[in-house]
Amino acid sequence: MSLKLFVNPYTGIPLYVQIAEQIKKAVLTGILQEGEQLPPVRQLALELLINPNTVVRAYQELEREGIITTRRGSGTFIAPAAAKLNKVQKEEELKRKIRELLAEARFLGIEKDDLKEIFLQELEEKK
Repeated sequence: MSLKLFVNPYTGIPLYVQIAEQIKKAVLTGILQEGEQLPPVRQLALELLINPNTVVRAYQELEREGIITTRRGSGTFIAPAAAKLNKVQKEEELKRKIRELLAEARFLGIEKDDLKEIFLQELEEKK
């Protein structure tokens, strides 16, 4: 696997969610491709210094969503359909990021009009 996963037990976000989200994002951005094998549960748990049941739960969640498939005796792989995540899923990921950014802006005390101006300036610079 060409992806290095990290978990932070102090964020308040369950570790299995952190793992699943990182794998999903890697698929959305093309870092992980269809057919690529994920590390075995025990190996990933050792790398992340977490309980193997946490990895199992993350993999179960991803399998339920159609992102990965598990082949008994062979391993866990990125599912064929995962590479073709639809526009709605990509937009949902973007909305999640925007909500995080908005929360950070509120924390920093940035006013709505200032935030709009900053966004528009950044958008124009990227053309």
